[in-house]
Amino acid sequence: PGDATHLTRQALHQGSSVIVAVGGDGTINEVVNGFFEGASRISPSARLGILPTGTGSDFIKTAGIPSDLEAAIEILHASEGFDCDLGRVTYTTMGGEEACRYFINIADFGIGGAVIERINRKSKALGGFLSYLWNSIVTLTHFAPPRIRFRIDDHAWKELPLMIGVVANGRFFSGGLQVAPMATLNDGRFDLILIEPFGMLEFFKYLPRFYLGIGKRNPYEKMFKAHHFPIERLEARSRATVLIDIDGEQPGRLPARFEIVPAAIRLLAPLPG
Repeated sequence: PGDATHLTRQALHQGSSVIVAVGGDGTINEVVNGFFEGASRISPSARLGILPTGTGSDFIKTAGIPSDLEAAIEILHASEGFDCDLGRVTYTTMGGEEACRYFINIADFGIGGAVIERINRKSKALGGFLSYLWNSIVTLTHFAPPRIRFRIDDHAWKELPLMIGVVANGRFFSGGLQVAPMATLNDGRFDLILIEPFGMLEFFKYLPRFYLGIGKRNPYEKMFKAHHFPIERLEARSRATVLIDIDGEQPGRLPARFEIVPAAIRLLAPLPG
């Protein structure tokens, strides 16, 4: 882990103008982080290309990059790209230290982080969708939704019991689950989805609608007790140990601060419609 970040930084310092991430969401995230040293871009004019492989490629669905390798290569050659937003998370490592990481797709906390932690301890032989589904079911049987204190932008602090909080730049995560159908990669904001506790019956009842596609609206607000906000910044903390997930990796826990970085990277992909 981290090799792609190091190699990206090295290539940019040597003058490379295009960096191509070959892999799934985890590899894409490592490459994205390689474009930065601290809060500074190494090469502001450098562009990011993506050739998807691996067990999880949720980001490409929002970016309009095909899963077929030859078609993705054609986009690399033909696309002028667009300036894509990123998220920056300042979080707490499991050792209690503060760390910072960028993300291009989705960061979340709660059961999502717990599921990723379990997946990373187990085999991924089932593939993206089945691996997420099975480990979600197992985690749900014993997960105790924590109380989360949170603050959106400059508003007052609030507190709720939450199953999951999703800070979405892209629309899909967890092997194809469309959690933020209204999210856009170049609008200068996140879509925040906060879902209060639900049971196994609700999980199975509504799961197919998430994976089959639910259009441009957010009907999970009717399925679950949920809240949707367009935001630029979120702070979240809890007395419990609440794991976070950043683009499919589980690097730490709350407390954390999530901030939008508008037009942060030139992405060689179709301009979002």
